[in-house]
Formats: sequence, C-alpha cells, structure tokens
Amino acid sequence: MLKQPTISKFFKRSVTNGGKRTPEEEAELVDLLDSDDSLLVKDDKDTGRENTTAAASIDDDSSCGHTVDSLGLNKRRPHSDGLSKYKFSKKQKLEGDEESKKGNFAARLDSILNARFSGSPGPEEEEEEVDEQTSKSTNSKSTKNKLTELDQQFKQLKLQNMDKILAVRVGYKYKFFAEDAVIVSQILQIKLVPGKLTIGETNPNDAKFKKFAYCTIPDMRLEVHLRRLMHHNLKVGIVEQTETFAIRKSAGSSGSIFSREVTNVFTRSTYGINEVFDSTERHILGDSTSVWGLVYEVQSNATKYSMVSVNLNSGEVIIDEFKDEKYTNDALDTRIVYLNPSEVITNKELDPKISQAFMNANPNVRFYQEEPDEDYKTSFKTQHSNIEITGRLFESLMLVRKYLAGFKNEKLLDLPERYQSFNSLTHMTLSANTVKNLDLFENSTDGNIKGSLLWTLDHTRTLFGYRCLKKWISQPLVNIDEINARLDAVQCIANEVDKIFIESLNNLLRDSQDLERILNRIAYGRTSRREVYLFLKQFSRIAGLFKSHQKFIEENVLASDGPIRRNSELLTKIFSELNAYWQSFPIPKLLSMINVDAALEKKDAEKAIVEYFNLNLYDDAEPIISKRRDIDSVIEELHEELKEIRSVLKRPMLNFKDEIDYLVEIRNTQLKTVPSDWVKISCTKMVSRFRTPTITKLVDKLKYHKDLLKNIAEEQYTNFLERIKHQYVELKSAIKHLATYDCILSLAAVSFNVNYVRPIFSDQKQLIKVKNGRNPIIESLDVNYVPNDISLSQDGNKVMIITGPNMGGKSSYIRQVALLVLMAQIGCYVPCEYAEFAIFDQIFTRIGAYDNLLRGESTFKIEMTEMLQILKACTPSSLLLLDEVGRGTGTHDGISLSHSILTYFIQLEADCPLVLFITHYPSLGRVRSKILGNYHMSYIEERRPNENWPSVIFLYKLKKGQAHDSYGLNVAKLANVPPQIINDAHKISEVMKRESELEDSIAVLNTVKKLLQNETPKSTRQNLIQDLMAMLDN
Repeated sequence: MLKQPTISKFFKRSVTNGGKRTPEEEAELVDLLDSDDSLLVKDDKDTGRENTTAAASIDDDSSCGHTVDSLGLNKRRPHSDGLSKYKFSKKQKLEGDEESKKGNFAARLDSILNARFSGSPGPEEEEEEVDEQTSKSTNSKSTKNKLTELDQQFKQLKLQNMDKILAVRVGYKYKFFAEDAVIVSQILQIKLVPGKLTIGETNPNDAKFKKFAYCTIPDMRLEVHLRRLMHHNLKVGIVEQTETFAIRKSAGSSGSIFSREVTNVFTRSTYGINEVFDSTERHILGDSTSVWGLVYEVQSNATKYSMVSVNLNSGEVIIDEFKDEKYTNDALDTRIVYLNPSEVITNKELDPKISQAFMNANPNVRFYQEEPDEDYKTSFKTQHSNIEITGRLFESLMLVRKYLAGFKNEKLLDLPERYQSFNSLTHMTLSANTVKNLDLFENSTDGNIKGSLLWTLDHTRTLFGYRCLKKWISQPLVNIDEINARLDAVQCIANEVDKIFIESLNNLLRDSQDLERILNRIAYGRTSRREVYLFLKQFSRIAGLFKSHQKFIEENVLASDGPIRRNSELLTKIFSELNAYWQSFPIPKLLSMINVDAALEKKDAEKAIVEYFNLNLYDDAEPIISKRRDIDSVIEELHEELKEIRSVLKRPMLNFKDEIDYLVEIRNTQLKTVPSDWVKISCTKMVSRFRTPTITKLVDKLKYHKDLLKNIAEEQYTNFLERIKHQYVELKSAIKHLATYDCILSLAAVSFNVNYVRPIFSDQKQLIKVKNGRNPIIESLDVNYVPNDISLSQDGNKVMIITGPNMGGKSSYIRQVALLVLMAQIGCYVPCEYAEFAIFDQIFTRIGAYDNLLRGESTFKIEMTEMLQILKACTPSSLLLLDEVGRGTGTHDGISLSHSILTYFIQLEADCPLVLFITHYPSLGRVRSKILGNYHMSYIEERRPNENWPSVIFLYKLKKGQAHDSYGLNVAKLANVPPQIINDAHKISEVMKRESELEDSIAVLNTVKKLLQNETPKSTRQNLIQDLMAMLDN
C-alpha cells in the first residue's frame, strides 16, 4: 500500500524510494487511472454526494506524499495488460505486442499528468467508471476473458429485461452497454466506446474485447436524453444503486460492487405519469397517448375486437367491443384516431393487416405480448369483485394490467369509477375520416395543431381543461337539453366575467399546475415532493377563494333568484358542488404539515427528503424525531472527541474544518505533534487534514443513522401520499368541475368574437339554415372569407349538387357546413348572422384522393370502401359530405357511379339524409328530383391576350344553377405551366367537347324520333319526354 491514499502524491517533487514502484503501488496506480475522473475531482460540498478518500485533496496544490518520479511514472515499466483497453481509435485493434501496450500506457499517463499540472481539463474519458466507494479494483484477480463485475451485473439485469433499453447509473453518469449502447449512440449521436456488441457474444468481433461496448450520458442530462429516446417510442429502464456505503458496511455485505436494480421504466405513454424531473412544459410527452390491451378473433366475414385503452395522464379507462367487416378497418381506425395508442398488448401475434392499421397512424407504435396466468386472473376477480367485466373484455383487461404492473401503474385499473364505454347515446362518434378531413385536431397540410378546429377553439387556461375541450370536440352532443345547457353557461359566464370572484378564479386557473396529472401520479405513478406541495397549495388557494367570496356564492349561485342560478344550470351545479366540497376540505390541514423551505429546495436533495415535514404540525413525527435524536447524539460524541483533540494538541480554539467530513486541520510545521494512529486524509502546501480512529468510527456511525433517517422519511412520505389517495374520488370530481368551467371559458372567448351568434335548435329532424356563414378555421388565420348562406331541410333541398371551377371554394364550403354543425353541437356560438339546426347523429365525409400501397389498395378502392361504409352507417339524421365521388376511375365509370349514388339517395325520399355532393361531371345535372338542388361557386370569365383559353376570377359565392365548365386550364396557369402547353390542351379540349355535344345532339334526335313514332307506349313516351327535357336543359 502507498503510505497515504491521496491523489496529491502525484504532485510532490522530492525523490524517495530510489525512483522504483512496488507491485502494490503499480496496482493502486492502475486503479486510479481506471476510475472516473469526474468522481475524483467532484467537490462533495457542491454535489451533496458521499466523499471518497481519493477525492479529498484534489482541489489543493499538493505538498505532501510521493513525487511523480518517485513512483516511476515517467518510466515505461511492465503493467497490467488491462490498461490496453482504455482508449481505442477507429484504426486501433485490441491485439498488439507488449511494446505497443507499454507505449500506450506511457502516452496515456503522460497526457493525464500534463493536463493536471497545467490545470487544464483531462483527456476525454473513455474508461469504465467504477462504483462509488469501490474505486479499488480487483484487476489482478481477473482472468483474461472474464467480464468486469459491472459488466456481469449488467448482463444479469439485461437478461431479465430484454424488452428494455437499460440506463445504468455509474457514478455521476448513466451508461448503456452492448446492444443498448449501439441503439442509443445512434439516436443521441454520441460516441460508442468499442467492446462486445452483444451480451450473448454472438457478434464475430466480440471475442476481440474483454468488456461490453458502451456510451455514457451525464446524470444531469438524463431528462433531455430520455425525451429523445421516447420520441422513438423506446422502452427505457433506469438502473439505480439500491444501497449506500454506510448501510452496506454496517450490514457487513460482501462483494466489491453495489447492488443495482431497475427502479423506473419509461415509455411514451408512461413517461408523463412516472417522470421525476418536475417538468413545467404545457404539453408533457405522451400526454394524449394510450396503452391498449387487445384481444381479437378473425372470422370468415368479420374481425371482432375487445379493447381496454388506458390513458395514464388523464386517468381514463375506455372499454369497448366492436367489429370490422372483411377487408375494412373502419371501426379500428376510428378508435386509433381517438385514443392514439403507442403501445398495444396482445395475447398472440397480430395479424399483419391489423398491425399495419396501427402503424399507418403511428409508425413507432410498439407491440408486446403478455400471458397472464389463471392465478393472476383469479386473484384480480377476488380482490375487485365490483369491476364487472367478463369474457374477452376481461382478457384484454388482464393483458394491459399485467403490462402496467411492470411500471407499477396498474392501480389505475383497480378504480371502477374510471371505466367508461367508447360509444355513448349522449354524443356522436365521428369516424376517422371525418376527424382527418375536417381538420379537427391537426391541419391536413403539415400535421400541426395550428389551422385545426382545436386550435381555433382552444383558449383554455389549464392542461386538464385542454384535454376536456379536445374530448368535447371529438364527441359533439346529440341531446338538445345538454347542448343548450352549455350555451346557457357560455352566455352566463360572458355576463359575469367582470365579477371579482370570476376574475380571481380565472387567474388562479391560469397559474395552475396540471392537477389531473399530478393527482394520477400520486394515486398510481411517481411524483416529487415539490409537486405534491404545489398540488396541495393550489387546491387550498381555490378553496380559500370560495370561502373568502362566500357572500357572492350565496347571493349569485345558491339563492333561488341569483343571476347564475337563474341563467345557467351547468354553472350552478359546478359552483354549488365545489362550494360544498370545500366546506369539509381536508387538504389545508395536510398542507400545513409540510415544511415549505424543504419542499421547494432544489439544490440540497437530502434536505428536501429528511426535512420535508413540519414536525410541529405533522401528526406522525415520532419516528423522524427519534432518529434525529440518534443523529444529534452522534454529533455530540464528535464534539466530545473534539475536546479530547484540543487537549492532545493543546489548542483550545481548534474546530473541525466543517460539520460534514469532520476533518482536523494541522499546519505542516506542526505534524510532529500528531499521534501516530491518526489517519491522514489529505493535505495542501500549508496544512494536512486528519481523522482520529474514534472520529472515523463516529463519522461512519453518523452516515449510517442519516441513511436510516432518509429511509424513515421516505416511508413517512409514502404514508402521507396514501392520505391524499383517500381523497382521490372527491379530488377527481373537483378537477372535472374545474375542467368543465375552463372549457366554458374557452368557448365563451370564441363565442363573443365578432359576428358570432348563438345557434337555435329546431325540433325538425333535418334542417340547416344559416345566413352569411363563415369557415371558423380559415377566418382564424386572418383570411378574408366570403360568407355564404346554407339552406337544407326536410321540406326543401336535401341534396345539394355543387359544381364550379377548380379552386373555386367548393370543398371549403362543404367543410364550413360541417364545422358549423359541430361547433353548435359542442355548445359554442357560430360565425354567421343567423343559424338554426336540427340535431345530427353523425357526420360522414368522403373527401380527398389517396392510395395505400402497404395495404395494396388503390385510390379508387379506398374511395369505394369509404363510400360503402357511409351507405351502411348513415341515417336520416346524418350529414354527408361527398367530394368528387368516382374521380378515381375512368370518366364513364365515374359518371355512372356518381349518378347511381345520387339516385340511391333520392329514392330514399323521406329517409334521405342531408347530402352535399361536389362534382365536375356536368351530366349529373340531368338528375331531377324535388329534394335535389343544383348550385355552383360563382366566377367571372375573361379572355386575355395570347391565351386561347378563358381565365376566371373566383367570387367564392354560392349561387343556384350549374357551372358549365371546371376551368382546369386556369389552374394549370396558376401552377406556371407553359402557355404553349395550355394552348394545345385547350385545342384538344374543344375538339372533345364538340364530339360530346354531337353525341348529345344525336341522343336528342333519337329521342324525338321515338316520340313521333305512334307505336311507342304511353308510359314510355312520358319517360322519353322527361329525358328530353333534361337533355335540353343540360
């Protein structure tokens, strides 16, 4: 052994020991180089971490110990061949002759020492870090091909967690090994240190290395890097050290490496509920994603599904059983769009067509298989008999519950009040196509939220209010009383918004935490002490606001003639139920038990844990107080020992250097007075620092008691959270009321925009009557939008055929109709001068053209499949938007199909839904019916020099009648197609038109000829006359 275990021995210039290095010194030197520089130079006072003997003096200029030359560090001597693996270049191989190894060692050592002498940072660390308190290596005992203890420990953990990327804490860093390191280094773009690439050593090059390949990230950057890994939908396990040095030493544990285990697991869906970084972002990663348990059965003509969807952040558990007919995934696609699954748990491998449906919506979706045994299922049924789910739905529940157990989040599924059905009689369920085509949650151009209906309506102050608004948009109401209740609340809050109570409540919500997510983190996830304090404080502030404005509540809400009670049943319910809950609210008492300074502490992690409770008010403080007495007793013994030291050294004013390490500083000129059994810890040019044997024992004892205090504090904190969990149902209800109120505020902000009116709901089954209606999304983008009227009813036009030039505004018009209906049934005012609607049970859209190569489906097949779903699902109370049906095939087939579909709806007569039908086929104007009307988007036609074709000026105004041309050449001009090409196209177009007109003329003549023939039956003559009239009109 070296005489003093300090790093400062490298800086002494005196020569001792003849310049030779003993084998023991050689081994210790190897260990020092093998250890992580960051562990050696980190100042314990700044980090709050346990100090090491080697780290004690690195911050001082050394004047004691051995010199560099005395240890023979400048001579190339034989050494442990383990050093040859420390640094690799891309061109360097592991094997090499002995002289090569010696040269690498000397160069490596010189670079370290030169950097330290000059005060500059050391070379880039590529060595493997060793555990805290275990920097003394056992290299001399290792065999040639044996893994290091840390690598072996990782291998054992990895074999138990093959589905996870493991981040292993080593010192102040997290390390990724083998296969995990390859993946992570590519995603994070960080260096991969060469080594074995597989834990099973299946890579041919693995035999060349003795350790696993690895890459590292600083522990302070874990959150940033985790987010980047989550964006690739990886499953990451965090491996932490599970014992401290003091407790390990007290327990007499053997082995040179600390025990580790996976303490936390993150995926995209579970990140928000399990992260411990106190994130302040408005939209947390994975906020809208879910985990599915899915059981399915493929039958001859359909596929049946049983699904349990869990959103951990909102606490929603959606259960549903549905089916898709053969060759379609319409029902599955709809649920994927609504619930956004990022992890799907099944009991067998998914059918490729089903898995592709998930991947079309989210290419990074992950699939896992679970097999809950019968004992697991029986145990759940016994403990949760109040959850009445059976059959395949129960199998789905067990799949997702067992999966979430791996994250310790399964307790959500033990709360029966969280279960709800996907479909409901109180709201419409929009299809996946409708959600996409109407840009409800993201625009169809670049997929961003800006330009969507959600973006237009979102003025919420809280995240839980935002989630509620998103749900309202996706599920418009179908009950007229509930719709009017929301509209009444919107109107009422607009009248009361200037009241002090309303304004104060609005400000509180604006500054609020995500109370819903924090409550769920407390109930079945992971949360921080600071977050719990802010959660309780926010609730206490809201409760305090209600109590301080009790007079306003009584006069305006509780009184029978109060304006809020009189004008809004929904607001009255919200305020009265919240007020009743605050009267017996237990949260302020729990809040008073918290020590605010410790709760908000960010730098001193130990203080935040052990001093979290206000022991004067905390009602279970005895265990903590008792352990603090033990600590105080040890500290008292240390001060008694200090008195002895003062006596020995005859220095009555001597004190410890600090109350952390309890070191005694002695001037180097007085070292002769130091007893021989004192342990020298470190030294500088002026002083040396010592501990007596008694102090060494007492310091170890003090650390032991502090570790026990930390464990007790953790236990008390867990018990404290349990007390909050007992209020889960009541707190969840309060948050729901606050979210509803936030949504009403948001809709009110939109509703009292310029020229918005309250919609009127009619008792008629079919009615849309709007005067000067506008598209709310386009108008929100500061575009001057030309208003248009809408008139559809059961007594008038049920079917509108809309023609007009390309880019003339036809698609925007029909989308506008649907958006106005949606906004009205959400409970929002609409942009127009007058609006009256019937209640619609569904909105269907067939807009756009696209193919699906992965499914092997052409544009036309997708178009016809979607059309089939609409024909099957629509009712007389539905609204249909059909844009250019039949354009995905040849002209004649397209015209035939469009004509047949129109005829089908017309023949339904009373049962015909309201249909807006866009087409570029002029021949559809021949269809005649009393429930059908022909309209076009108006324009002005003009001729310009050097252009043979007519140009148009778009007026974007809907008018009666049919457009006689689509003016596609005008769009070609707007796209900067060369004029010569457009002129040639115009010539060809004119020829084709003349041929078509000639065919029509021949058809007219043939019809007249048949009419003039006397042998034509009377019934046939009547039909021929109708056909002739249609052809002449056309």
